[in-house]
Amino acid sequence: MYSVLPDRLPHCCDASGHGFEAALRAFAEKKVSLLRADWTQRDPEITTALRSIGRSGVPAYVLLLPGHPPVVLGEMPSEVDIRRALSGI
Repeated sequence: MYSVLPDRLPHCCDASGHGFEAALRAFAEKKVSLLRADWTQRDPEITTALRSIGRSGVPAYVLLLPGHPPVVLGEMPSEVDIRRALSGI
């Protein structure tokens, strides 16, 4: 799972962190590595990566699986959204 954000909490949780632990458990269950890119400084490499998935800004949550097209999640993915995306693994 790859997320591009300004330097702040992922949108799958609120300010208290509610939902974040459940999302982390879902990733761990499927042995998914989490990558995070901080776009606070508008890095050109991150801009290129965003464009490659049809996005021009953040947040962006993307599930990358070898041999499959990227799965781009919504801007505020819920635990259900994440589990649904991971169900094909």
